[in-house]
Amino acid sequence: MPYPKSDYYKNAEGYNEYYDERVTETEDIPQPSQPTGIKVILNGKQLEFDVEPMLINSRTMVPMRKVFEDVGAKVEWDEATQTVTATRLVSDNYGIDETKVQLTIGSNKIRINGVEKEMDIAPVVINDRTLVPVRFISEALGAIVEWVDEQQLVKITI
Repeated sequence: MPYPKSDYYKNAEGYNEYYDERVTETEDIPQPSQPTGIKVILNGKQLEFDVEPMLINSRTMVPMRKVFEDVGAKVEWDEATQTVTATRLVSDNYGIDETKVQLTIGSNKIRINGVEKEMDIAPVVINDRTLVPVRFISEALGAIVEWVDEQQLVKITI
């Protein structure tokens, strides 16, 4: 199994696409695990977080702002709606491509370039940081994500 079960989301029919099993709703209040020692490598560089990556309801969660800003995305927080919006511009020979990701604390709905999708766990705030499922959020930006179980390591390449 190349990736930890913790990072997959349910598809439109409510099934985990990679394990072909019914995904059920989780508890109302996510419970963080003890410190995990999970490391995150982004484009060959280990990320340092002020809130450590952790498992919540068996999902690998990381502080969103750190990952997004390190790939050049602009992150905005709307306190009134508890909504985070990240916008990443990438230019190439064909022009400028924009990726916009929007999510709300406590909601498993996410909008990627205006298209609503569903994550199997909602973002949470822990120690003033928005934690999100690392695989789902990274892949929303077009990244390739790899899990190295022996090292408890997430590799993100974008």
